Amino acid sequence: MPLQTSLEDRVKLVSTMFPHVPKTLIENDLRNGSKVEQVCEKIMSGRLTATFSEPPENNYSDQKSLAESSKLPQNSRKDHLDTPTIKEEPPKLWESESDKRQQLLRQRKAFMIQQARLKFLNKD
Repeated sequence: MPLQTSLEDRVKLVSTMFPHVPKTLIENDLRNGSKVEQVCEKIMSGRLTATFSEPPENNYSDQKSLAESSKLPQNSRKDHLDTPTIKEEPPKLWESESDKRQQLLRQRKAFMIQQARLKFLNKD
């Protein structure tokens, strides 16, 4: 490595070794007088870590709908199940036509999901 390398080159060098560390964090430490070796040592020892002032970006609408559903009383959550009630377990058959097999598999899947939901809701 040449004796005088640019800041960008040093940041790129460290970030290729540690891609999970934000480049701005590496750049700030290098600007404060640290050498590449020192920055690498700080990262490996855990002394140079990113502190996030803002929470990671999430889908706001998903959080809003999750918060609204958690505010519902327990009984009303049971009423919001969109799956139709299946009275009997579908037969375990092997059909010769793929469309019929697919339909039976979907029915069995829906039945199994319904049973799992009922079991989960009855735990409370």
